[in-house]
Amino acid sequence: MKEILLGIVGFFILVPFLPMFISRKILNRFVKNKRKAKRIAFEIATPFFLLAIYALLDVIYDVKILWIIFLIILILAMITTVVQWKINDEVQILKIARSTIRIVFPISFFVYIILMCNGLIVYYLNYIYK
Repeated sequence: MKEILLGIVGFFILVPFLPMFISRKILNRFVKNKRKAKRIAFEIATPFFLLAIYALLDVIYDVKILWIIFLIILILAMITTVVQWKINDEVQILKIARSTIRIVFPISFFVYIILMCNGLIVYYLNYIYK
C-alpha cells in the first residue's frame, strides 16, 4: 500500500499538469467564477511544478538544489512584500503569499518545460553516442 501511494505521489510530481487539470475540473463544479477556479488551480499546481523541477534537475544533472529554489521563492516574497508595503502602507500576509505563488507559477512552468525538453535532448544524445 505504501508503494502504491508513493507511486501516485511521484507521478503527480513528475507530471504536474495532471493535478492542475484535475483541480480545475473539480473547482469548476463548485466555484461560480471560472477565472477564480483557474487561479486556484494554478496555486494548487505550483508546488507540484517546483517538486518536478527539483526531480528533473536531480535526474538529468544529479544536482540537488532545493535550497536554491526556496531561496528564490523567499527573495520573490521579499520583493512582493516591499512592493505591497510601498503601495498600501500595510502588509497582508495572505496577499503576499498569493502574489508570490502567482509570480512563481509562470516561472516554474517555463523552467519545467525547458527542463523537459533539455532532458529529452540529453537522453537521446546519450542513447545515440553510447
